[in-house]
Formats: sequence, structure tokens, C-alpha cells
Amino acid sequence: MNETQQSHVWYATLLFSAAVFLVNMLFLSIGDAVAGDRGQVVTLLLVLAAILVLWLLMQFLFHAIVTGIMAKLRAEERSRILETQESQFAAQQRYMKAMEKERHDFRHSSAPWRSCTTTGTMRPWAATSISSSRPCRSTRSRTTAPTPP
Repeated sequence: MNETQQSHVWYATLLFSAAVFLVNMLFLSIGDAVAGDRGQVVTLLLVLAAILVLWLLMQFLFHAIVTGIMAKLRAEERSRILETQESQFAAQQRYMKAMEKERHDFRHSSAPWRSCTTTGTMRPWAATSISSSRPCRSTRSRTTAPTPP
């Protein structure tokens, strides 16, 4: 979760905090009016204490909720990263399998040429041009040697 999203989450507490502030300001103005009556002052202080406790409870609950949301978002981010790594790993495995098949096919397709060079039956012109499709003498059906290109 980036900084911008975090700030929006924390801005959500401003509404409740503003309401508590306005109630406190209201009680302060009422407190000046009832300053002479001891019973009303005690009631006012008890109401303010109750509001403070509610405000602290709301702050604790909000913190718990935001912490849970942040943990969930971090877990989702980690999950996305792991899914990306898994797909990259699978692609790498497919690539390695394809290369393994290519190497296998190349080894088997170059085996006749290796056989010709080790037995000495390959002519000098064929050794310089491997891409030529002319096989060595041991694999040809003709008995006469072809002319070089």
C-alpha cells in the first residue's frame, strides 16, 4: 500500500475526532454557564470522561482495523509477487525443456557427421562445409565419389 492510500485511511479518523472536538467545545461553553451549580459540573465532567473513553475505544478499534487492512494488503502484494515469480519460473522451465530437446535433436542430427569425421571417411570439402547435405562414404549407397562443388 503506497503513502497516498495510507493517508486516505488515516483521514477517515478526522470525522470522529472533529465530532469529539465540537462536543468538547460545546461542553466548555455549557460549563461556563453552569459553573455555579456543583451537580451540573460533575455531570458535565462525567459526560466528558465517557466521551473520552469512547474516543479512546474508537481509536483503538480503528487502529486494529487499519492494522488488519494493512496486513491483508501486504499479504496480497506478496502473493502477487510470488505469482509473478512462479510464472517466470514456469516460463524458464519451459525454455530449459525446449533447449534440452533442441540439444538432444542437434546431438542426434550431428551424430552421422561425427561418425564420418572419426572414421576418416569424410572428404576434406565436407569437413569445411558441415551445412552441406552430402553424407560420408559409409552411409552412401553409391560406390563412386561425388565431385566437389
